[in-house]
Amino acid sequence: MHTAQSIGGSLHITEQGLALRKQFLRITPERVQALCAVSEHMEQVAPQLVREFYDFQFQFPETAYFFNQYAQQRGISLSTLRQRLEQAQLQYFLEIFREAKRGGDFGSAFLEKRLRIGYIHNEINLPMKWYLGSYALYQDAGSPSSPKRCNNLLSDPLNPPKMLDES
Repeated sequence: MHTAQSIGGSLHITEQGLALRKQFLRITPERVQALCAVSEHMEQVAPQLVREFYDFQFQFPETAYFFNQYAQQRGISLSTLRQRLEQAQLQYFLEIFREAKRGGDFGSAFLEKRLRIGYIHNEINLPMKWYLGSYALYQDAGSPSSPKRCNNLLSDPLNPPKMLDES
């Protein structure tokens, strides 16, 4: 298994390449400021967003089946798996805001953490369609009809840093 320090290097992602990705994804100082401005609020609402995220994942038949099979293979209960997933997802989600508060570099250390998650998804054979489709769940949380939206933060400034692990 790759370590968090080696994934970017093994994919030949250079500092120049990372800078180009950030430019392409429009990770701008204004977006970083927007993330900082709502970071405290997101710390408060993120646990509920993550619960709702997994409520859907565990109710949708195909993803529920995947998680059930995975829990059985690991010899753990489905509730234990969900608890672990929610904790990991909460940290994954909040890291975007925390990185913004640290200066918003979204550099190689941030990217390595994101790549490691992608590597794990690959190792557990999570179908790409469910992984990529999950981003729409966060966009729904940022939609005008969502009571937890932050001026479309989830569907605008959040997506670029979140997408670093896909680009």
